[in-house]
Amino acid sequence: MKFDKSKVCVAGLHVVKEGTKGWFADSINELEEYATQNSVNECLSKMKGQRDCLYVAELNTVWRFFYPEPEKTCRPIETIEEAQVMKGKWIRSKVHSELNMVTSIRVAVLSGTLLINGYTPESLFNEFVIDETGEPVGVEV
Repeated sequence: MKFDKSKVCVAGLHVVKEGTKGWFADSINELEEYATQNSVNECLSKMKGQRDCLYVAELNTVWRFFYPEPEKTCRPIETIEEAQVMKGKWIRSKVHSELNMVTSIRVAVLSGTLLINGYTPESLFNEFVIDETGEPVGVEV
């Protein structure tokens, strides 16, 4: 992961939503080290504005700097090899209460289109999530 100093939150200057995951430190250099090594990230439990610090109840400590965990970005599945990972997983419709297990992965004979349970990867990506995690049906980039 590349460290982006513009995303660093400074206690007293930036508002960080309670429950946001990320890394805490007392210096920018320390923060960069933690974030780039993907060390353990903690959950921001409570914002304490009186002392201009971030308070983490689980650790009973205060910090000056916070770097939010980057949001995962995904794309639709493109190859049959990427699709094989989905076999046997439960997927849930974003709109309906429909729950399906991925059982069929094939390439349509005439069109050459990849189909997963009869859906194109684009429609699965837009209309379904992985039931266990709530993440889109796709590949992390």
